Amino acid sequence: MDECVSASSLVVLRVCFGVALSVEALRYVLNDWVQSHLVGPTFYFTYPGLGWVAPASVPVMNTVIGVLVVLGALLASGWRTRWVATASLVCWGYIFAIDRALYLNHHYLVLNLLVLWCLMPRVRRRGSVRFVWVGGVRALLLVVYVWAGVSKLDADWAAGIPVAMGTGGLRVLPWIGSFLVSRPFVVATSWALIVIEIGAPVWLGLRRTRPWAMAAFASFHVATAFFYDIGIFPWLSLALLSTWLSPAWAGSRRAVSDELDPGQDSGWRRRLLLVFLLVHMIAPVRALLVGGNLAWNGGAQLASWRLLTAQKTGWCRFEIVEVDTGERQGISPLYELTVWQAGKLARNPEMMLTYARHLARRGQASGAGPVQVFARSGVSLNGRVPAPVFNVQMNLVPELTQEGRAPLVAARHVLPLATGPAVESVRLPDGWWEANMWGAAAILQQVARADQSGDEPAAREMTTLLPLVEEMSLSEATGSALALLRFGLRAEASEMLERPAHPHEDLCPLMLRVEEALSKLGEGELGERALRRCAAEARSPLALGKLADRAIATGDIVDAQRWLELMVIEVPGALEPSLKLAELYAKYLNRPHEARRLLDAAALRQPAHPRVLEVRRVLDRLTATPSGDF
Repeated sequence: MDECVSASSLVVLRVCFGVALSVEALRYVLNDWVQSHLVGPTFYFTYPGLGWVAPASVPVMNTVIGVLVVLGALLASGWRTRWVATASLVCWGYIFAIDRALYLNHHYLVLNLLVLWCLMPRVRRRGSVRFVWVGGVRALLLVVYVWAGVSKLDADWAAGIPVAMGTGGLRVLPWIGSFLVSRPFVVATSWALIVIEIGAPVWLGLRRTRPWAMAAFASFHVATAFFYDIGIFPWLSLALLSTWLSPAWAGSRRAVSDELDPGQDSGWRRRLLLVFLLVHMIAPVRALLVGGNLAWNGGAQLASWRLLTAQKTGWCRFEIVEVDTGERQGISPLYELTVWQAGKLARNPEMMLTYARHLARRGQASGAGPVQVFARSGVSLNGRVPAPVFNVQMNLVPELTQEGRAPLVAARHVLPLATGPAVESVRLPDGWWEANMWGAAAILQQVARADQSGDEPAAREMTTLLPLVEEMSLSEATGSALALLRFGLRAEASEMLERPAHPHEDLCPLMLRVEEALSKLGEGELGERALRRCAAEARSPLALGKLADRAIATGDIVDAQRWLELMVIEVPGALEPSLKLAELYAKYLNRPHEARRLLDAAALRQPAHPRVLEVRRVLDRLTATPSGDF
């Protein structure tokens, strides 16, 4: 390891790394991430022990980003690389420590490479360097490959699901598109990646296999750059891969003449390098200790190099219950979190617990008594049907009121994944994530606010999300139906009225109220459907009566007879249904004897009731067989 080799390969890596850092910093400016990710949020998912890290003002943060652009360029130029790398490490470390929701694997790789450059001696194109530094960079890449391969040893990857989801767009390619997305090819590619990544120390270590391995890895990195939105990660990986070429591959053909500077390459720096690499190799082991499906329960995601194994889409909403009063309040994370934070929250059980504790603390700080926090969620892992992360009846903050208690270990409380790999991935419609993260109640509040401010486009946009909400109460569904009708979405409104009622909801009062509202809107057909549901599921006499009146008014004698007969059965002592049915029998169905029987039974209960006398006169006139008064 003390052998001296050309530093030219490290020079190329340094240039590529510096340029990548400048590009990454510029992305914060071009995408307005300083405002949306760093300064804009009102709540941050801080790392343990780093709760004191907070963003500065927008001008200061913009200055930091500008400094990072310059530092990247200086690192690429080779000017005082240790000092520049140290300053970059401090600045990037500060940026990434602000919010755990910002964690990405390429951010972690950036920090690791900056640590290496803080220790590494100055490298020049025609200079020399001890092989330990080239070997350190190579070892870093091997750790990434091996642990990435280990993380792929699960059923989903073995079935080719993540690869199929990422490369499905290749189907449109002429001639070979159908082959590239065929199941045999996708499964073979998945297993080939496992073998290549886990065996990377062998394939790259042996001279005979190294060219083939480098070609395979380079192809993989280029492919991921086009199929996945993972920032600078593929390009950094390609730069690291280049160090497996001869150390002098980018140098001059002349012999290396510069001698080593002992002050630039002291022994303690090399020892720190070995310690750093050892820690880096061991850190991902903790993922194996968590157990279960790590892609699902989110255990040990940080610094574990779990790459491309889990494509998760999901939503999460919370409900706060005051223990003393039983009052319930639904909370959508989008009221407080940014879209980016909410998306990460829905896919990370530990962040769900963190936010639940925050909601409980905020509620108690406002003067409320002890509270419980529950979560409703639906997360799709690698194309599965969305499933809940936590039991909806599990209080997420049982020990919150006692300060100093250790937080809940999220992975131990996550519901097990009930289904195996999806045969075909679920294609969730556009807007599904946003709709379910908001929830029906929150969307309707947004619609009401937009209406009050006269912002009809915003109201319409939010309303169109309502049909995508999977979990909503029947009360929310009826309100959603009316909102949809306001913008002419009649088919969607009709589907809303078929949503199931929750166990604690009384179906008929809701259906009767919405029927009245629909009648005022001129939606008689939908109103009748609401009444029919009430009559079918709960046999409500009021609904049956309204249906009978509708049928009589429209001349639908068959339906009128059906609803009135059900009313007589459901409420045998009711006077009006019996009299209406008697009139129906006599006027339209030519069944005078049954009409007389119903009238006589009603007369026994209330012989002098005006309606009894009225119906008796009608029957006497129709049958022409008058009878004596009672």
